[in-house]
Amino acid sequence: MLRNEKIDQLDSFTYPGSISSKDGGCCEDVKSKIAKAHCVFAQLTKVWKNRKISMRTKNRILKINVDSGRVWL
Repeated sequence: MLRNEKIDQLDSFTYPGSISSKDGGCCEDVKSKIAKAHCVFAQLTKVWKNRKISMRTKNRILKINVDSGRVWL
């Protein structure tokens, strides 16, 4: 209680961009980040399958997404 007001207890919350659970575990956070990465790479399926785009360009796209952390947003 805070100033006679009940405070709700959460099982987990997101801040900033990471899921924190009341037991301090990271399983939910890891699962969430894997799902987000899966969605990002699924959107790039046409790029990966396109034979007109060089392997060098595809590797650069992959590196940019992974190194910049865009996969984990």
